Amino acid sequence: MKIAAATVALLLSAIAGTPLAWCADGPPANLKPAKVQGAGLNIIDMEGQKAWYAAKLGMTIIATGKYPDGSPYEYMMGYPLGPDTVIIRLRKWPAGQPQPNAMGRIILGVPNAKGLTDWLRTQGVDSVQVLANVSYSITDPEGNVIELYSPLGNASTAVSQPRSPCGSGPTRSRLLVAALEIMRDGNAFESAQGQEMYAQGLRQQGVFDEEYARCLRSNPTP
Repeated sequence: MKIAAATVALLLSAIAGTPLAWCADGPPANLKPAKVQGAGLNIIDMEGQKAWYAAKLGMTIIATGKYPDGSPYEYMMGYPLGPDTVIIRLRKWPAGQPQPNAMGRIILGVPNAKGLTDWLRTQGVDSVQVLANVSYSITDPEGNVIELYSPLGNASTAVSQPRSPCGSGPTRSRLLVAALEIMRDGNAFESAQGQEMYAQGLRQQGVFDEEYARCLRSNPTP
């Protein structure tokens, strides 16, 4: 799939802080969707899936959909820290009629993706590293893909390090991060604008790396 040139142009403009004329089509503002109310998964073993999301990701049942006879047909699970906290909706489909889940993955924002991934390995949950300290992929028992994502990487690592006038590491190029995320999402990244975005990010990251190295040379560790 080739990334649209307009998408890259919009990202470049937003990251650089340059206004970009944009006319969005769609319904009136008061009718537009405002948020995702949880990912709905078609489940074969609803009780087993409920137990997995509770044990491995610490989710609890926010609400339960029930048939007239009182038996559950859907579990709404998440973290009860405020309103609209449902993340996963596990719905039982009729026996012999499993329905496919069309979405590519569910993305969970977590404070420490690597730390959670390491802990999950001790619980028998394998993972695939997408971007070190930032993004890791796991699957639930029925094969649904879940991405554990820390936008700023492993924050706890920086906190545990001694304070330094140079900070915990070089500044991260927002252009490079955005380019890597687009490439990670499966786009071919073949347009000229896309390649230039990646190249600009590499150049910018090189400058940040050199600034950090210069600071370390000027402030040697005692």
